[in-house]
Amino acid sequence: MSALNPPKPQPPTIGFYGIRWLMRAVLATFFRRVYVVGIEQFPIDGPTIVVANHSNQFVDAMMLLTKCGRPVSFLIAEKSMHRPVVGQIARIIKAVPVVRRKDIAATGTGTIAAATPTSSPFTFSITGDATRFLTAVKIGDQISFTSLHFTVTEIESDTVLTAKLSAGESDSGGKVNVNVAITAPTTFKILPKVDHSAMFTHVFDTLAAGGCVGIFPEGTSTDHTQMLEFQAGVAIMALGARVRNINVRIQAVGLNYFHAHKWRSRAVMRFAESFTVSDELVALAESDKKSASQKLLLSIRSHLESVTFQAPSYRVARIVHVGRALYQGDHKLSVSETTELSRRFAIAYNQFADREEIREVINQIEEYSKTLDNLHLHDRDVRNAELGFCRSFWLLFSKLIGIFVYLPLMCLGYIWAFPIIAIASHQARKEMEKAQKTAPTTKQKGLDVVASKEVVVGLVLTPLFYLIYVVIGTIITELALMNGCCGGFGDHLRWIIPVALIVGIPLIVPISLVAGDRFWDARQAIVPIFLSFCNKNSMEELRATRTALQEKVRQLVAENVHELEFGERIIDFGNQDSVMNIFSESMQVDNM
Repeated sequence: MSALNPPKPQPPTIGFYGIRWLMRAVLATFFRRVYVVGIEQFPIDGPTIVVANHSNQFVDAMMLLTKCGRPVSFLIAEKSMHRPVVGQIARIIKAVPVVRRKDIAATGTGTIAAATPTSSPFTFSITGDATRFLTAVKIGDQISFTSLHFTVTEIESDTVLTAKLSAGESDSGGKVNVNVAITAPTTFKILPKVDHSAMFTHVFDTLAAGGCVGIFPEGTSTDHTQMLEFQAGVAIMALGARVRNINVRIQAVGLNYFHAHKWRSRAVMRFAESFTVSDELVALAESDKKSASQKLLLSIRSHLESVTFQAPSYRVARIVHVGRALYQGDHKLSVSETTELSRRFAIAYNQFADREEIREVINQIEEYSKTLDNLHLHDRDVRNAELGFCRSFWLLFSKLIGIFVYLPLMCLGYIWAFPIIAIASHQARKEMEKAQKTAPTTKQKGLDVVASKEVVVGLVLTPLFYLIYVVIGTIITELALMNGCCGGFGDHLRWIIPVALIVGIPLIVPISLVAGDRFWDARQAIVPIFLSFCNKNSMEELRATRTALQEKVRQLVAENVHELEFGERIIDFGNQDSVMNIFSESMQVDNM
């Protein structure tokens, strides 16, 4: 499609606006608050490729769909188009289906007996036993065994073929993992080569029309604390668009979740500065497409890492968050600043964790974290417990009053929603277990699929139970009228009860959600105050530990901050009573 004669952009349909409204309602129910940072970076028009990290399955797309301010055509796994609810929504928002190798993989006949390195780099002669390579495998297909993927380059016979270790099978040091020793007959899978030409044509036509395409470069969602290896598709799209004289912009969006799988949690969306593909990369692509794609992928990853929190493990993530909280202390930071501070602490951890003096403090932070976990406390609870007797007593009394006020309001919604919550939670646990078994390399606990499953089940069951409750209420009213239990109000109750249920149930939901938030806040605040009364010495020892550890963390930052890779102070408290705000980005808080 020539950029000189681009197709006319298609205006959003009524269905799209309806889905977006529904998604906003769902997110407002699932999340307590979503913070949007740097939205002014997002191009309001023109060809745009939106790239984001993928840590919450379908919820990630919902976040982008509702917050970007313009229609986004997402690339979605073709198998998801056949899922109930998800498939229908994907068609309405004009998602682009993508067939993935792993979705059409098949178990091969026979077993792999040996994989012998050849003289060519990363290439192996693979020998099978009772295999049918000539009929079952084609050049360009992949075969997978021992958690590695090999791209077939030559097929010699039914039992012998040559294959090259696929890109991405490497460790952090850049050395290709060639540990493919086979000690016993090993089963294998065949991943057929997929023709994506039609999909790319659709994408280029959308971009030529000034549209916006969304893609998750990791290719699949994950609950790892670091992004997975990026797939080449996004680079092919961006370079291909430039070759077709489409001046496409690439917009990186970081999706940062606080307990992504939990209801009423919080999330932060951070938009990096958009950028275009340089003329140098376009020229390089003409002679060396692979090198150009790899350089562009590195640039995209760098932009995404600048707006996401990355840690090598859950353990490190916990240490970083507690260390950041200790360093921050009583100083008030916006959510944007808190997220950025955590991101920079993660960078500092990766840079300095091997130093002996820092390793000692890290161990102390880890012990302090374990103590907090055992007492079911957060760092802020220890900090907030440093109050006098009168202040503590008044705070305890006021929080108890709040609990008794908010509890019945919260229960109003929980009672009618209990069947939905129970069924959705059960289905989400099953989905999580299934994800762990089917994709062990990309899932640690399978938490990335929990929220999406709960949302999908909730979308199906909520209107169903809403109708059931209205029908039950109407039937009970009619039975009461037939037995003469309503006196002279019978004729009025016949329509008052159904109308009250139809109107009342939707009103109960937001009231109970807000009341529930207040209830759990009050309950959490009571714990450290109650402990300070019942076990004063223990809390004093914990506060003393925290104060000493806080001083060590701040001292380490002061001594090493000049060596940090980002080359600027994290936050300089100095002797000031307020925090020096070094962040230049603006933030929009979306209460939804």
